[in-house]
Amino acid sequence: MKMIMYRANSLKKAIALPVYLRATGWHTAKKNWTEENDGKEKNYSGLFWCMEGKANFTINNNKHNLKAGQVFCYKPYDSHFIEITSKHCTYYWVTFDGPLHQEFMKSFQYPHTPFNAKGSLVSYFDELFEILHDLTPTGLQRGSQALYNLLIALGTSTTEPRHNTRNQQLTRDFVELTADNFKNESYNVSAAAEILKVHRTTLGKALREQLNIAPNAYIINIRLQYALKILHETNLKASEVAIACGIPDPCYFSKLIKQLTGLPPHKLRNN
Repeated sequence: MKMIMYRANSLKKAIALPVYLRATGWHTAKKNWTEENDGKEKNYSGLFWCMEGKANFTINNNKHNLKAGQVFCYKPYDSHFIEITSKHCTYYWVTFDGPLHQEFMKSFQYPHTPFNAKGSLVSYFDELFEILHDLTPTGLQRGSQALYNLLIALGTSTTEPRHNTRNQQLTRDFVELTADNFKNESYNVSAAAEILKVHRTTLGKALREQLNIAPNAYIINIRLQYALKILHETNLKASEVAIACGIPDPCYFSKLIKQLTGLPPHKLRNN
């Protein structure tokens, strides 16, 4: 039993984004079921998440055992061979493309081997399914944002320091705090550290350890994702969008948007 949902390719022309949600799906199969893909037409990045059971994933002739709760990320043109090794196995998958999809994946620094996800990812995949039904330019932007949230949620624990319970809690607190305060232009790393009652160096170490990203970069990313959303959902001027997402300098805001998408705000909206 399986479910697959693809993006309508014609939508990519509607809005310029660095990364697009391409497709997602899930599959439940019995022992000895196999699937093979030579990778020759896979000009996209993606990942598998095993919800239950076990399976052998052979990527470019390298065999890996994927267990329940583990994730495997793959690169463009990777060949793969899947063989279910438990009585039954359910796995989810997602693919994404776009001009910067490879750089996007690399920025998370996830390994090319199975690793443990922090927890269940079902709700994230459910959101991806729902978004792919949105056949509007806004749906494209929502897809990119949901994809980003999924990759952040993986919270890879590939090295021992990532099991630091204190840093995990500090990171969760920072993520929640940022979600509540990023629209406030006075909110920054120093403000977050003060509220969380830690030194900003301690906060920076925790974020890099848990999410492979600096606190300031995380705040900017959240602001820009929100900015892209309201750029395409409202008629607010670019300067007003900048203020709404916590970036009061319109010139700096335009620079950030152009770095992210390749287009300044007004051209991005026109496209």
